Amino acid sequence: MRLMINLKNDFKLYIFICTVFVLYIFLKELFFDGMCPFLYIFGFPCAGCKITRAFLLLLNFEFLKSLNMHPFAMIFMVYFLSFIFCRYFRGKDFKFFIPSAVVLSIFYLCFYIVRLFAWEI
Repeated sequence: MRLMINLKNDFKLYIFICTVFVLYIFLKELFFDGMCPFLYIFGFPCAGCKITRAFLLLLNFEFLKSLNMHPFAMIFMVYFLSFIFCRYFRGKDFKFFIPSAVVLSIFYLCFYIVRLFAWEI
């Protein structure tokens, strides 16, 4: 019962975010031929470049290729699955969601800066 209540509340809360994401994907395919708009406009990759391909490699169980493509894809997948498990199967809120998201974001930003300078060379 708690599972359905959480799913209903979350669906109401995140429907706008999901709609914007789907619209972004559609417009990206339509106007940028599937290429990253950030890379197309500014000439250097965004922080999320290659992460979609890394997720697809993860889904195909090609872990080393995924790790090579974008190391944070595997970290995000574990983070997301642990959140889903805590929220929907254990029926508890993920207590450390915000603090761990902040730490993860800081590491992600550091990785992006290092990768950006390595890409420039």
